[in-house]
Amino acid sequence: MAAIVPSVPPFAGDPAAISDQLRRLLLDGDDAGGWALLEHAMRAGATPADLFVDILGRAMQAVERDEVDEAAAHAAQAAGTRLLHRLATATGSASAPASASAPPTPRRRLADELVRRLQHVTDAALAHLDLDELLDEVTARTCEALDADTMAIFLRDGDDLVARATRCPEGLLREEVRMGLGEGLAGRIAADRVPVVVDDLAASDPEAPLHLDKGVRAVVGVPLVAAADLIGVVHVGSRRPHHFGDDHVRFLQLVADRVGQAIDRSRLYQAEREARTLAEATQRRLAFLTAAGEALGRSLDWQTTLDTVVRQAVPFLADWCAVDQMGDDGDVRCVAVAHRDPSLEPLVRQLHDSRPPDPTKAKGVGRVVRTGQAAVWPSIREEDLPSVAGSTDRLALFRTLGPASAMLLPVYLRDKLVATISFVYSSSGRLYTEADVALGEELVRRAAMALDNARLFTERSEVARTLQASLLPPHLPEIPGVELAGLYEPGGEGLDVGGDFYDVFLTEPGDWALVVGDVCGKGAEAAAVTAMGRYTLRAAAMQARRPSRVLHVLNEAMVRQGAARPFLTVAYARLQLGESGGARVTVGCGGHPLPLVLRADGTVESVGRPGTLLGCFEEVEIEDVAVDLQPGDALVLYTDGVDEARDRGGRQLGPEGLAAVLAGAAGLSPDEVNARVHQAVAAYQADRGDVVADDVAVLTMRLVGSQPA
Repeated sequence: MAAIVPSVPPFAGDPAAISDQLRRLLLDGDDAGGWALLEHAMRAGATPADLFVDILGRAMQAVERDEVDEAAAHAAQAAGTRLLHRLATATGSASAPASASAPPTPRRRLADELVRRLQHVTDAALAHLDLDELLDEVTARTCEALDADTMAIFLRDGDDLVARATRCPEGLLREEVRMGLGEGLAGRIAADRVPVVVDDLAASDPEAPLHLDKGVRAVVGVPLVAAADLIGVVHVGSRRPHHFGDDHVRFLQLVADRVGQAIDRSRLYQAEREARTLAEATQRRLAFLTAAGEALGRSLDWQTTLDTVVRQAVPFLADWCAVDQMGDDGDVRCVAVAHRDPSLEPLVRQLHDSRPPDPTKAKGVGRVVRTGQAAVWPSIREEDLPSVAGSTDRLALFRTLGPASAMLLPVYLRDKLVATISFVYSSSGRLYTEADVALGEELVRRAAMALDNARLFTERSEVARTLQASLLPPHLPEIPGVELAGLYEPGGEGLDVGGDFYDVFLTEPGDWALVVGDVCGKGAEAAAVTAMGRYTLRAAAMQARRPSRVLHVLNEAMVRQGAARPFLTVAYARLQLGESGGARVTVGCGGHPLPLVLRADGTVESVGRPGTLLGCFEEVEIEDVAVDLQPGDALVLYTDGVDEARDRGGRQLGPEGLAAVLAGAAGLSPDEVNARVHQAVAAYQADRGDVVADDVAVLTMRLVGSQPA
């Protein structure tokens, strides 16, 4: 044998102490030190078999119980395996371990063979992380190693033992055998935590009939322990009289210890894999809901929202999806569909547009409408289709689309059922689970919020449009020899009433007032000021003709209302028609952009003088400025939403930019002039989207020729 390494501590005669030293050497990968330690123990009088069972076996078990990473554990096991093989091939007797000439004893030959067989089983235990694969392989190799006919592995489940794998010559059986701790042979081993050997079951074991039914005559069983906790029982049996000796018991206990560690590792691996799978599934679901929520939040249109729901659901949560909406008349109609195969979407719509002959007995959408409750079919069989279809035509559609699983969920808006959403798996072969139903319900909840927002947006927009329309003339008057056109577009989303307005009215024969105004702010208060301003101007114009005087009267009325009210800017033009087809326009401006005159030849000029805005000061300065117009000339009044239109860089269109736009509109009708102005504003702030940033109001008047007699 090799010389003893001097650094090895002297033999103390304690196998536990030696195995602990050996464990540390195995973890350090010190094969030479390990062998020197074993050699030192042999010189003290131990046999190779005893070393295998009592020292090296304990050391390798201890390695498995150490909290080291898997690579270190494998390396230590490999080092132990090399020492096992070195022991198995070593020569000499216990009394003279250094001799290479002494023949091996029968006990040593058994020990050597058990070393080989134990390694064979250990390799299986270390090779598998899947529990069923592990049990299958270990039972086969253990039966082979012990020359046994049967083997059973029971795992603990609370206060019971459950057979997870039972092997006999016919193969591996996964019987559902359950027994309490203390019951039967396995239960007694578990309760006492000690090995049991029975050479003749028929003669000595009270549970003999249970085993004899399977032809088992002799049994050896040991507790299955991991990290000091009982996790089960292992026992092997023979169908012929057989004596399982101490070496077999020790061998089986070593197998059990290794299997216990492997099972514990397998369970941890499976738990980790299940946790990872669950985490990944949860992450995918959260990502789906996040994307769906963002998509639903991009629109405030009802139909667009419904289309978004079905498009988001397919294919993540359905192979096809459809929305059926309840009408005010109680009718149900399909309003949105999506299918992973777009060519099949017409069939889905046709299926949902058709109705069973008796809706009160319908099991699909009709049931959800009737009960207001979700309906889930985890699995749809061919024989279920006729009762769901209700008619031959619908049955043909169902068979073409091939539903395999479905969930139909109600959509409520403020406790009112407004729609149902059908989620269906077909060609993918997937089936709905409780987690899918929960995900579908969350999607429906978010869709309901988006639909409610769309409804509120539509209602608020409609209210704003209706109120705004009441603040504008329903139509402009017909003035002989004059063309008129007004334009109004709310800024932003149009949810609030704007403060911009225009008006045209007769003050006396041949004398007309043209007004464009802008109230600071939006909403109900701005609307109130707009209404007051319009009607105050009309009343004041009946008493005064000069624009400056009319605006003074309006300012006095606003000041009397209180300083907290929004201020107002107004451009007021008095139009006096001449007999020759011309006209005189007198302009007064209270804090408002000056009107522009567009001559027939394309020349553009402003008219008026800047004045004080209205409603803030008791005294205001407003000057009247007159200009004469000829046929073909036009007067354009506008609000600051036009000339103050800004691009993303902050540049304004400005009066000069507006003048350039008007210069290119000479000779056009007032409607065409207004359209050119609107296009210029929209194009200037195109990078902000399709909506204008501020309210826009434009009033254009154009002289067209002589006045009729």
